[in-house]
Amino acid sequence: FFQQGPAFYRKLKEKLSPGKPTPFFYVSKSPWNLHDVLIDFIKLNKFPAGPVFLRDIGLPHQKRPKGYLGHKLVHIRKIMDTFPHIQFVLIGDIMEADPRIYLDITQHYPGRVLGIYLRDVGSKKKRKKFQKLLRAYSLEVPVCLFKSYEEAEAHAVQAGLLEESAP
Repeated sequence: FFQQGPAFYRKLKEKLSPGKPTPFFYVSKSPWNLHDVLIDFIKLNKFPAGPVFLRDIGLPHQKRPKGYLGHKLVHIRKIMDTFPHIQFVLIGDIMEADPRIYLDITQHYPGRVLGIYLRDVGSKKKRKKFQKLLRAYSLEVPVCLFKSYEEAEAHAVQAGLLEESAP
């Protein structure tokens, strides 16, 4: 699984910005104290290099405003605002807030998101919740719920984000 992921990420990066030093961003719910471990993981598995945005640990019972989607939404908006001429593909999973964050970003930045790829982690409840959420948004952006990166890549080819690989 983790061998397919870096290849998919590298193909997207190369196709979307051939020969250009376009940044690749990682925004994770992981806390900052795991930064070095995640950087090592990215290097070891040959994911594209890029800045990693992590969350502050904070207090366990900090009050959050109703509807707060966490630091991911804040960081992704900052990235989108900082790079207004770059289009993005958002990749995450359906475990927590990624679907809602990515759908909100897509609506807030029309024409900037080329695709949304969410890994299906096997929870039927989460899958149903995602499908219901997706129906609530009217998007012109391809959305893929995938179990393997082979599925994600096939979808990206069909959506025109990647070219078909030679056998």
